[in-house]
Amino acid sequence: LALVTSACSPQVKQPLNNIKISEIQGCSHESPYVGQKVYGVEGVVTHKFSNGFTMQSIDNDSQDCSSEALFVMTGEYPSVYPGQFVAVDGVVNEYSAGDKNDHNLSRTELDNPKIKIIKEKASFPNPITLGKMGTVPMNFIKQSNEFDIHENGLDYYESLEFMLVEISRGIVVGPKNTYNEFFVLPDEYIKENNISELGALNESQLDQNPEKIMIDTASSFTQKVNVGDHFEKPIVGILDYSFGNYKIWTISSPVIDSHKTLKVPLLEIEGKALSVASYNVENLSRFDDQSRIKKIGCQIVE
Repeated sequence: LALVTSACSPQVKQPLNNIKISEIQGCSHESPYVGQKVYGVEGVVTHKFSNGFTMQSIDNDSQDCSSEALFVMTGEYPSVYPGQFVAVDGVVNEYSAGDKNDHNLSRTELDNPKIKIIKEKASFPNPITLGKMGTVPMNFIKQSNEFDIHENGLDYYESLEFMLVEISRGIVVGPKNTYNEFFVLPDEYIKENNISELGALNESQLDQNPEKIMIDTASSFTQKVNVGDHFEKPIVGILDYSFGNYKIWTISSPVIDSHKTLKVPLLEIEGKALSVASYNVENLSRFDDQSRIKKIGCQIVE
């Protein structure tokens, strides 16, 4: 008698043993292994957070489109240390912060991990330099159905998710906010962009400036940072994402040179001088209540 296997028989998934981080990440914004248990994922611990740690492969694959790092969600302050070489079992997950309507991108992580320390000390991977001409796409940063690290800034930064990166030197193009975050532009891209006399990076319809990057510093970083400030020493950290921005989570405090103050031309007051003012209408809509429109009009006229 011939043994016939029914097409309706359930297929047993093979265990995903010794899978590489780059395979988990894939060349897309979401892992092809979401929801699956993986075993023996190896890498060196690069940074600790309050609820987990980042790990990165020592040996890169041949694909530039897939990241070599991911986040391991421990749910509490992890016991591992940067520099340890570990193997992790866990469930692949894509985590998106905020509300669904915020359209935030997801971050690839391993949940419910089982961690084994293979070696106490391992060499850190060399940081990827952001700023080399021809690496960061220079025009568009948008969500798209096609994954193209050479044309789309979102896709390029996704290909470096949780990896060690650095900016050798550059200029501050966005002041520090209350969350200790500010935007910088690598030196190599300054001449390629339209920067105002005061140091602001101007955006246009055809240039969304994906080469600028947010710097996220620790609460211990108390230095004032303003538009036009420079930094001569490399900013090194983990490429992270949250609330609509890819950012560098710094490993050490940046060294910002705030002494290069920009000279603001003074307007000489004369009897026939023209007063010039600006008004922010970004949140103004023709559907607003007419009393609000009238109030704003009076403010501008008077």
